[in-house]
Order: sequence, then structure tokens, then C-alpha cells
Amino acid sequence: MKRGCIIVAWLLSLGSILEAQPADQQTVESALSDIEDHYQVRFSYSKDIVPHDDLVVLGYEKKSLVEVLEDLGSQTGIVYRQRGTRVVLNYNPALKNPKVLAASKSIPMVQTVERIEQTPVLVLVDSHDDMVETTREKREVQSGVVTINDRNTKQEIEFERNYEAKGLRVEKQEERQWAQVSVLPLQPLGGRKSQKINHFSFNLLAGYTGGLEGIEIGAFANGIKRDVKGMQLAGFVNYVGGNVEGGQVAGFGNFNKGIIRGIQVAGMTNINEQADGVLIAGGFNLNRRISRGYQLAGFFNAGRNIAGGQVAGFLNVSMGNAYFQASGFCNVAENIDVQLSGLVNVAKEVRGFQIGLINVADTVGEFSFGLLNLIKRGYNKIEFSVGDALYGNVAVKLGTRKFYNIFQVGTNFQRNLLRNGYTWGYGYGFGFFQKISREFKLNPEVLVSNVQEKKVIKPDLNLLSQLKLFFHFTEGSRVEVFAGPTANFMISKLSLNDGSISGSQIAPYTLFENNYFGTSNNPISTKFWIGFNAGVRI
Repeated sequence: MKRGCIIVAWLLSLGSILEAQPADQQTVESALSDIEDHYQVRFSYSKDIVPHDDLVVLGYEKKSLVEVLEDLGSQTGIVYRQRGTRVVLNYNPALKNPKVLAASKSIPMVQTVERIEQTPVLVLVDSHDDMVETTREKREVQSGVVTINDRNTKQEIEFERNYEAKGLRVEKQEERQWAQVSVLPLQPLGGRKSQKINHFSFNLLAGYTGGLEGIEIGAFANGIKRDVKGMQLAGFVNYVGGNVEGGQVAGFGNFNKGIIRGIQVAGMTNINEQADGVLIAGGFNLNRRISRGYQLAGFFNAGRNIAGGQVAGFLNVSMGNAYFQASGFCNVAENIDVQLSGLVNVAKEVRGFQIGLINVADTVGEFSFGLLNLIKRGYNKIEFSVGDALYGNVAVKLGTRKFYNIFQVGTNFQRNLLRNGYTWGYGYGFGFFQKISREFKLNPEVLVSNVQEKKVIKPDLNLLSQLKLFFHFTEGSRVEVFAGPTANFMISKLSLNDGSISGSQIAPYTLFENNYFGTSNNPISTKFWIGFNAGVRI
């Protein structure tokens, strides 16, 4: 209900009213294209699932986007939901009478509808078993995410799956037993079949049973054919062919063909179809579909969509959406809210922010904070400016308006102290924009430059630190014109052998200056003055 309210509120904010126009018959695909144009909204869907060739009649007169989508759904069975900045479409036909299903075949798509609890249904099992009557239980619904990749037409679709991973799980009432003890998977004590569901299972070496509703302990390995509701403990590995509700602890790894809902702890790896809970591994965690909760790994985490967080010592990878990623080396995601990395963050869409040494993204909602920010749809400018310290400057500014990096070189076009070249400097800094009014922006910058006044490159202490306060009057223009005051602070150990020069010589004047004498013969010179900078950015 909460999610539905959020979706409706978001769609209502977009729902501008269209001008009157006749309602003509058209295909769903054409109608969706018209809706995108009129309401400035973007859809994601698969033509293999959504009936795009069906004919519909939609009227836009005095209708909001929500009303149009509800009308579309009533004619076609198309349902919608918000995912980030897009509206994802799916197909949701009503479930009718019970059907005969093949349990040996997976159900590729289970629709997101409320299922009637304990509804009888006939299920055809494998040929060596009997036909049995089972029930469809009202199970929790969880979602997986797929988005459309416009560049290579690979489609990822937002879909809803039933908590059952592969289809209906067949359970015979007479197959339950309280306990079993086994030495090897094919040698359970007492000759019991491996199809039984146990409340307690103890495996001296390894065991394989039909299901578990309780606890299972294995010195080496535990194997379950269908589902687990409870806890598995193994010295080496746990394997489950269905879903897990509860927990698994293994010295090496946990491997599930279904969905884990709970907690997994492994010395090396956890591998699941989907996960709702916390996964902890010394090596890596891998989910083929959505993961709700957190993945914690010593080396790396990987998943298709992470509706939660990933924390790894080395690498996190999400091929779809993720809320949070933190790693010591690298994070990679399609769509992400927050990325924290010791080295590299890579994402297509960042809804929040990135913090790392290098940040790469297509779009960023808030900011990217790092030594180098490469944002394709960000604030990327080349600047030409003049100043009182270095008269001519060229700079590259990369990032977003909320935080960008500055790489700058400049010169004062004067011969250096040794008369063997020109005085020049190179620097690095950062800046951001603060909007004061609709047509007026404040643009503070901090820049530190190493100024070369003796040779082309001389590693002397000769640093110029600048705090710039620029004013912009060209909001939205491709060419930005700016100007403003600059506070300059110079710290230098520059000197000539004859002692005739002490400190930097680029300051046009000083408000104060001082020399500090240490253990060396060359004093440290400090100078401060207020200057002015102006220029253009393109």
C-alpha cells in the first residue's frame, strides 16, 4: 500500500492535463509513445511480455497520467510501477480456475496477484512419482528488476515473482518424519527414502533428504532436494534445490537454486537465485536475480539487482539497481543511490552520491566527490581566465555543479629568475555552485598551484593557495562569463645562491608577509594579498 501511494503521488506530480484531442484506435506501442511525449515520462517494458500490438482507445482530454494508465490497464491488463525515473510496465492477466501444471518444468513468470490460500490444484510430477494433490499456499511476493538497455537492445524487465523460485513445490503429507540420521547421502539409517521432510536431521558425514522443517547438522555436507524452513549447519557445504527460510552456516559455501530468506554465513561463498536477508562470506556472494538486504564479503559481491547494500573488501558488482555499495577497491552498478570506494566507482545513473578516488557515471543526482570525476552528463567545462598572480590560465573542470575538479596551468608571461624560461604553474582544486536567485549564482573555488620560478620544473617549495569567489550572471548559457575576488596565500623557500632573492616574486603587492627561519639556511617566506580573476567557460 505504501509503495502504491508513493507511485501515485509521483505520477500525479507529472500529470499535466493534455489539450483536447479525439480518441482514435491505435496499438499499445503507439499509445505508449504518445504518452511519453505528452506527459514527459519514460517507460520500460519488454515486447515479449507486454501486448504491444493490441489495439486500444485512449482519450487524453482532461485526464492525468494516472487516469490514462489505469484506462490502458483496464483494456489490456498492463500494470505499472515506478522505478527510479522510469515507469516500468508488466502484464498481469487474472488467474482463473486451477490448472494442471508440470512440476518438473519451471514456471517462467508468476503474476503479482493475491493467491487464494489453500486452493486445491492438481500437479503432474515426474514420471517415476505418483500424481498427488497439493495446495497453493499464500506465499510472500518478491520482485526482480530488469531495465531496457537502449544501446544494444538487451532488455531487462521489472517483474514480480512469487516467493517460490521455480514453480510449485510438491509436498506429500505422508513424507514427513521427525528425525533421520545418515552416514552417506544414499545410506540413511533405518532405510528411509530421501524424499522425506525431516524436522531434525543429523549427518555423520553427509546427507540428502527431500526437505527440512527444523534443523539439520552435517559434519561435512547437507543436501536438501526441495525447501528448507529452519537452520542448516555444515562443516563444509550446504545445498538446497529450492527455497530457504531461516539460516545456513557452512565452513566453505552455501548453494541454493531458489531464494534465501534469512541469513547465510560461509567461510568462502554464498550462491543463490535470489536473497532476502543478510549474506556473509569470507570470499564472495553471488545472486543471479534480486537481493534484498545486505551482502558482506571479504573479496567481492555480485548480483543482478541489489535492493539493499553491498560491502566488500575488494569489489561490488550489480548488473541492475542497487541502493548502497562500499568497497576497498571498486564498485560497479547500473543504477545506484550511494557508492563508497577506496579507488573507483562506476555507474550509469547515480541517484545520490559517489565518494572515491575516481568516479565514473552517466548522470549524478547529487555529487561525485573524488580526485577525478568523469560524469558524462555533468558539469564539464574548459575555462580561459586572467588573474593578478598568473596572468593567463587554462583549466579543465569536471564533475557536477555541486562538486567539480579543477586541473589548471597558467603563466605570467615573464622570464623566470634564472632567465632560462618563463614563470609558470600547474594546479589542482575543486569548486561548486550555490544558487542565490534565478539569474545569480555564487561559485566558490579552492586551487593550489606549484609555481615554477627558477627552472622549467624545480621541486622547490613554492605553493600558491587561492580561494576564489566568482559571480555568474549567465544561468543556462552555453558560454559562462564570471568574475570575482581572489584571496592569495604564497608559501615559498625559493632563493638564489647569492641570497639576493628570498621567496616567490609573483605577488603584485602584499597585505602582509613574513620570513620564518628554521634549521636550514633558506627561510620560509609567506605572503598574502587580495587579487581578482575573470574569464569564460565553454
